[in-house]
Amino acid sequence: MSTFNWFLPPTYKLSQPQIFESGSASAVALTVKGASGQSVDIFRVQDSAGTNVLRLDNSGNLTIAGTSS
Repeated sequence: MSTFNWFLPPTYKLSQPQIFESGSASAVALTVKGASGQSVDIFRVQDSAGTNVLRLDNSGNLTIAGTSS
């Protein structure tokens, strides 16, 4: 498995869609790894108004459109 560390500023805007494609059927296409002691969300998807429509917190709790599971 190869690792590529990609760091972007928090407000960096990509001009093109990004596609992450695995090299084989048995490979994970994308892993998002929090920092040691992560205290904020690991992943968020927001609408154009900045409202979270999906979030994964530092404990692994997933919230989708206001519904937790």
